[in-house]
Amino acid sequence: MSKINVFIIGAQKAGTTSVYDWLGQHPELEAPEHIKDYHFFSEKALFNKGIKHLEKQYKYHDKLKVHCAVNYLFFSKIVSERIYSYNPEAKIIVCLREPVSRAISAYKYFIRTLRENNDFSESLRLEKENKLSFAEKANNSYISHGNYAEQINDYLQYFPKSKIYYIVFEELIDSEKQANIMSDLCRFLGVSSDFLFNFTHLNASGQPRSKILNYLIRKPGWTRVFRYLVPLRQRKNIVMKI
Repeated sequence: MSKINVFIIGAQKAGTTSVYDWLGQHPELEAPEHIKDYHFFSEKALFNKGIKHLEKQYKYHDKLKVHCAVNYLFFSKIVSERIYSYNPEAKIIVCLREPVSRAISAYKYFIRTLRENNDFSESLRLEKENKLSFAEKANNSYISHGNYAEQINDYLQYFPKSKIYYIVFEELIDSEKQANIMSDLCRFLGVSSDFLFNFTHLNASGQPRSKILNYLIRKPGWTRVFRYLVPLRQRKNIVMKI
């Protein structure tokens, strides 16, 4: 089994789901839907399963393998070293978004997915006073997730600038710029740049239309079943309609 070649590391709520989905459409790339945001390199329990556990999620030997987890940028110190130790030739994709808009979008997303119970000001206070658990830091540290310079610098300690590709969210959602961004990204990855992608922006934040259905989908236990039975694109379509 060849190594995973491409890593989308975040940032959270900056278009990573869309980029991962679009790259997965390309015939020269493999981006398994069921392991989007599978935080293997940042979560101890997953990392301790060994790298073969992650590699066996990929089926094809003749495709570049793409792995995406939004918190890899946030947990930059440990993840950058682990990715480099695994594959020093890996290429890194970083999606960035204006930090205030990103923080608000993330807060709305975690309210929607039942992983945030505080009002926004209280959440910021808890973060400032460092009163968050590991899981809460991974999701609900809205200001810290926007410390891009410090986080990117950790990756630059291991990977040269030529191995890191940056995408700006505000440009990614511009329909007039999407095709050029993805063509340039394909050239960076060394795959055909004339592939025609089906552009749909996935994982947008907002308020659920049906609170009952949203609760049932997000309820502990049901989320895993939902992810297993329904492919990524269909999941996002369902979630955006509830």
